[in-house]
Amino acid sequence: MDKKELVNWQRLIITTLLVVVASALTSSITWFILDRTFNESQQTNAKLIDDLEKKITFLGTKISPSTPAVTSVTGNGTIAGDLMYPSSGIPTNIKVFGEDTKTGKTYEATMAFAPTETLMSSSGTYTLTLPVGSYYVYGTQPDFNDQNGTPWKAYYSQFVVCGMAVSCTDTTKIAVNVEESKAVSNITIGDWYPVK
Repeated sequence: MDKKELVNWQRLIITTLLVVVASALTSSITWFILDRTFNESQQTNAKLIDDLEKKITFLGTKISPSTPAVTSVTGNGTIAGDLMYPSSGIPTNIKVFGEDTKTGKTYEATMAFAPTETLMSSSGTYTLTLPVGSYYVYGTQPDFNDQNGTPWKAYYSQFVVCGMAVSCTDTTKIAVNVEESKAVSNITIGDWYPVK
């Protein structure tokens, strides 16, 4: 082996050693960076979780389950009035109801008739005991049907307020408001005319 080949072999060995050292050094640096990044990431995540737990605890103290609930008024009031009927007397089979304007739920009234005859009376009154709210008040009579054959509902309406005269053409029903422990009176049932 001549001198030139020996030099070439030496260069090859040195180059190979340099490549191995550089590779090992690069791997060590890369591992160090990755390890440090991973540790920093874990610390950041732990800090975020800790901050989140503190915020949840803070919100829990602000939104306390001990805050009093809003309560609604549950007391009753009354609506009362007279019965009118297009006849010489008041049929004693009339029933009066209060219809909740929001829910449509109905409540039946207590009726009172003058003790004259069984089927007809000279006068009649009703009393509705209702929860606080707004109600349409109407009467029904089994023998009085509308043009469709269904029992007619004689509402307390603008027709009644107008005086139930031929000239009174507005039949819009009127809502009656019920307040706790208060009585509303003079709500007359008399609009028994299905066609005007």
